[in-house]
Amino acid sequence: MTLIIICDTDFLSSFLKIERLELVRDLFKAKNIYIPVAVLSEVAKTNLITALLDKECVFVNYVCDADFI
Repeated sequence: MTLIIICDTDFLSSFLKIERLELVRDLFKAKNIYIPVAVLSEVAKTNLITALLDKECVFVNYVCDADFI
């Protein structure tokens, strides 16, 4: 089973601030991290957007609650 990590803004920005986003991947043994479009929009309002866009393991995805029911 492939584990999919979907991060919210607070969680993601915490690791971006300390420049250790790889810890999330290491903890969950996941190849990629997915963020909803809304998270990208929120991070884009901060100075963390550059750090986020530099990460090749982060992908923006449309996420709907119904997808997980």
